Amino acid sequence: TVFAEAGPAHNPERAIRWLDAYLDQAGQGLMTSVVAPIYDLHGQFRAIVALDFTLRSLGRYLEPPAGDAERLLLINQAAQVLVSFPALDEQRLWNLADVLPDNLAAEVVLALPSGECRAHGRWRACSVDLQETPWRLVRLVDARQLGWQMLADMKVEIAGMVLLLLLLITVERRRQLAEVMKEGGER
Repeated sequence: TVFAEAGPAHNPERAIRWLDAYLDQAGQGLMTSVVAPIYDLHGQFRAIVALDFTLRSLGRYLEPPAGDAERLLLINQAAQVLVSFPALDEQRLWNLADVLPDNLAAEVVLALPSGECRAHGRWRACSVDLQETPWRLVRLVDARQLGWQMLADMKVEIAGMVLLLLLLITVERRRQLAEVMKEGGER
């Protein structure tokens, strides 16, 4: 419970604590809470202050990935998925292992140092710890799908390159034809 997490018996260091995600009993969906104990000037425990956040509201602070090749996950220290793009069913708790591609293990993602990216098969995983929270932001990119997505997004550029190539071929053929005609005229 909130009291147990922040109270003196379980929190002698008087720290601010973030709770694991849970399903709100009042029907607000998945939530997390930050709790802190309050002590008076004599060091006597008096109360707990707590703020509840729906996971949906946390997702509003993150910008979703631009394309289908990327997944963005906000996870906590218990490897619970707090926010996901693309979105997951908001009426149940998801574990990291449940949402990762088959060939990418949760242990690999959790062991990734903050601020680093690493390749794992066709996936690229990047991770950064969020300050003052026990959360980690993970971006997964399917390198193969990203390549195709980039090509699809570059239609104008590809068309321009093809036209330039056709122009160069035409100029080279005209040059070759001019040489042949010049050689034929000198004979």
